[in-house]
Amino acid sequence: MALRQHPAALAKISLLWTNRTNQLTCPVPTNHRLKHGLFKCYAIISVAAFVVTLLVFGILQISCQKFNWQALALILGGIISFTFAVQKQQLEEVQLFRNLFREFNERYDEKNEALNRIYQQPGEQPLTPAERDTLYDYFNLCGEECLYYKRGFIYQEVWESWYNGMKFFRENSKIGELWDKELKAGSYYGISFDEPSNAFASRLNEPIKPK
Repeated sequence: MALRQHPAALAKISLLWTNRTNQLTCPVPTNHRLKHGLFKCYAIISVAAFVVTLLVFGILQISCQKFNWQALALILGGIISFTFAVQKQQLEEVQLFRNLFREFNERYDEKNEALNRIYQQPGEQPLTPAERDTLYDYFNLCGEECLYYKRGFIYQEVWESWYNGMKFFRENSKIGELWDKELKAGSYYGISFDEPSNAFASRLNEPIKPK
């Protein structure tokens, strides 16, 4: 799925955001880091815990001439249960992400043509009721994407792509004004932007500085 941005400015926006990576206010939530770190390392953690448990019980057997088979079986069983539980959770969340990704992109595709028409209109042309409804639907879609991202079900790189597209559309004076008005009312699940609606657009005309 392509980045959600106007085609004419796609390349320049990509370069601009590459040079501004450290300034992007899309922080990775703590639950992202912990959960994804666990998903990446659970096999290593399980194997390490398994080996350490066997070593500890082996040392106890040699030094104390005692060996508690029941305790060993309980600990090893817990490690195995942990491994399968994390693996099951990971598979379920991958499936959930795929479903969300497909649904959100399908909903966006339905609005893409109308959004581009609104974006390309002259600034003095007022929004029609139908166009306002289209924008409200788009704002709701962005809010839902933000909500699932904060809950840890949308990958960081996917969210950044969507977030950049939201920022670009928001630079249109009519879209930005309506969106800012809605955000002031606390709508759309807490989605927020790090700068006024016209700030990003003003930088699109600035020369790109090499890294």
